[in-house]
Amino acid sequence: LASSLKQNPNHFENWRLYARTLTLLRRFSDAIGAYNQAIPLSPKGINLLSELAEAQINAADGIVNSNALKTLKRSLLINPKEPRTRYYVGLAAKQAGRSKHALEIWLNLQQDSTPDAPWSKTLGEQISRLSKTMDISAETLATMRKKIQGPTQE
Repeated sequence: LASSLKQNPNHFENWRLYARTLTLLRRFSDAIGAYNQAIPLSPKGINLLSELAEAQINAADGIVNSNALKTLKRSLLINPKEPRTRYYVGLAAKQAGRSKHALEIWLNLQQDSTPDAPWSKTLGEQISRLSKTMDISAETLATMRKKIQGPTQE
């Protein structure tokens, strides 16, 4: 891929694949550079900003730093429902000490997600840990989920 990109540096799909491959190899700093090459070449409707933010967060050992937060905000402008972005915005809130806000973000994301979504298990674990840290009972958590669901249609 790297040699292919040297020959054709404006090939979006190769940059995207290269960035994802570097991420899988846990070469996050290199992946950030590759995403920064791919994003300007992205066809309309393709949002790689959440993947870039994830690489930035992984490069910072799980911390949502200012660069990652800026990237997440840009991603939300393109697609406010993007699950990866919403997850990391919740993580940013948690890391900033805004636990209640983080829990709300994650509960809303869980409500909008299908049970078999690839992130469901991780999201559920985060919600469980955070609610325990906040000393929120299972009953209170269930009530919070019902409020998010809104009134039932009869």
